[in-house]
Amino acid sequence: MAVVVVVVVVAIIRSNSPGSTPGSLTPETVKSGTHAALIPVNNTVLAQFTVASTSLNAANVTVTHALADSSGQSVAQITQELSPYVTSLTDFAYTVHSVAWPLAILVPAQDLTLRAEDFISFLQSISSESTATLKSWIAQLHTLANETETADNLVRRDVGLASTSSYP
Repeated sequence: MAVVVVVVVVAIIRSNSPGSTPGSLTPETVKSGTHAALIPVNNTVLAQFTVASTSLNAANVTVTHALADSSGQSVAQITQELSPYVTSLTDFAYTVHSVAWPLAILVPAQDLTLRAEDFISFLQSISSESTATLKSWIAQLHTLANETETADNLVRRDVGLASTSSYP
């Protein structure tokens, strides 16, 4: 019975693909930065997440450049550089939390929110660091950024956006 259903579905798909020859591959144009969504989301959800992601990507790039030479910077300088980043990450986490996600993507979106919030808490701990502990703190920053980026990329993949590699 399942085989019959599959054959019928394939026949319908092929009949609705004008200009394609059965058994042939038809080239398609691939848009840069996107791929087919694994989980369909409505345009509002996609737009909210895309805007929040674009803003965070810009903040990620800015803070990555600012921290590139962190070995010569003081805790006060790094704190100042992180302040706008924490604001951007907070806005991103709030947006991800506020989006009306479909049930199929709710858990990855909640995981992303929690990881972003943990990352924010860690970033805010910079004020309790000293010059002696700064190198270790920066290493932990990169670890938590990587974990947050991985969670972000899972949601991006699900909604059809290209992955990011801009986290610090």
